[in-house]
Amino acid sequence: MAADRGLAVEAALGRFAAHALLRLLGFKRLVRTLGRGTGRPPDPLLVTRIAAAVNRNAKGGANSCLRRAFAAAWMLRMRGMMPRLHYGVRRWEGEMQAHAWLEVEGLPVVGYDQAPDFALLASFPPDNP
Repeated sequence: MAADRGLAVEAALGRFAAHALLRLLGFKRLVRTLGRGTGRPPDPLLVTRIAAAVNRNAKGGANSCLRRAFAAAWMLRMRGMMPRLHYGVRRWEGEMQAHAWLEVEGLPVVGYDQAPDFALLASFPPDNP
């Protein structure tokens, strides 16, 4: 489907932008791009298609979940929805690990498969600005 190819290209560009901007600006400044406020109600089918596009051909590695979460968040924001990024940590085999996951009004977008294994540290935008 041509629309899904368009989403795949947008998602790949979003993952690349997130990778570059995380290195250039850092997390603290980049998270401000998620904005605040309210959005229109999410379209579950569109959310699912965006999640699939962001996860398609995504490579692992450092910050992979964070790059996918930012890419999906930007795609949702461009469509008027208000996503929420969650960031958590866990201790695994003596090392600290971090994970990011994204939801929009309770609908899981990316990263939810591992989220239960992590203790939530923060959500963006925060409940109380």
